Amino acid sequence: MKLKKFAAALSAFVMAMCCVSCDKNKEKDTDTQLPVVSSGSVSDIITPEEGSEEYELGNYRVSGNNIKLYYEDEIPTELMLALEEYFLTIQNEDYDGYISALFPDYVERYSKYLEEQYSDTIEGSDTYTMKNSFETQCANVRQILIDSLMYESDTDEEFTGDFKITRIRGERPLLEEGETLDDRIDSFFDYLKEIFGTDYRDYVEKNSDGIECLTFFVIAEDETGEEIKIVNDMNIFFAKKDGKYYTFG
Repeated sequence: MKLKKFAAALSAFVMAMCCVSCDKNKEKDTDTQLPVVSSGSVSDIITPEEGSEEYELGNYRVSGNNIKLYYEDEIPTELMLALEEYFLTIQNEDYDGYISALFPDYVERYSKYLEEQYSDTIEGSDTYTMKNSFETQCANVRQILIDSLMYESDTDEEFTGDFKITRIRGERPLLEEGETLDDRIDSFFDYLKEIFGTDYRDYVEKNSDGIECLTFFVIAEDETGEEIKIVNDMNIFFAKKDGKYYTFG
């Protein structure tokens, strides 16, 4: 696996990772084989071998999907696994899994919004659905990878845009001067307030156990075996309901 381009392109990510705190349960990473972890859980913190390329990226945990998760103890493991679950649905083009990762009421409202606003844009179909939106989202990620590979390729090789998520970093948002986390949450829910015609943040807070915001990075291995960023420094919001984290997207 090639890591040089990945390491060079993520200097800010590396600096953040080097600040991850130590843990008494740390294991030594041999950079050869990931631990076997049961579904829905993570390994103890792993420390890469000093001097290795992995070492620059910092400590991590491994999920049951063999994805390296980089996060500090203040972030719930269940929240990171929800973030992982969401992006695996895009990797695997798993529409049913995607729907189950979304806040249930959001699915109902956004489905209605899409049908009303975009149905006339679909040829041969009377209704624009959440599935249409999801398929477009998956296709956009693949196209970004295809464009990147074609730009770097010296041949006329055709690419599929297939990828496999290898690393996910989650951290608390870095707020601007004078900005609060409440402001950041408001800025997201203002959009949903507009399209749903109701104070949707108020609705979610009254029908959940609270809202979480993460800034995140997603790294994947493309079809050539190179690691590449597919998401960099973006925010995502979750609501916890009945012990499960759901997102809106």
